Amino acid sequence: MKTRLIDTIFLLNRECMFERNEICEKANLTQQEFIIIDMLNINETVSCSTIANRILLSVSRTSRLIGSLVQKGHLIREEDPDNRKYIKVYFSSKGKNTKKRIEELKDKCEKKIVSKIESKDLGIIEKSIKILSKIIHR
Repeated sequence: MKTRLIDTIFLLNRECMFERNEICEKANLTQQEFIIIDMLNINETVSCSTIANRILLSVSRTSRLIGSLVQKGHLIREEDPDNRKYIKVYFSSKGKNTKKRIEELKDKCEKKIVSKIESKDLGIIEKSIKILSKIIHR
């Protein structure tokens, strides 16, 4: 029986799910909140609509998630004094610490997976993943 591509993607996801769930529990994060923290750069200030576009959710839903992250102390939300319609969102110190833990988790998971790949195959896999990423983000 041929292995489907999606099955392989799910298997890779499961490889690191335990650590991801552990971070979510310790930081009191839902999976969607985790995704928001993961996609923000550590010193980045963005709008709610920018975050919504990146995570492919509605602005309304994203705004509620951001509100939850603000309540939990991970993000800071401010009105732009020059444009009251523009809401700036950025990490608090607590959020920066959570982001660092997420980056450490990603490094650990990548090393775990890459250690099982022969170096001659790594370039092929990286190229294939980039192609899949382009397809998904069209």
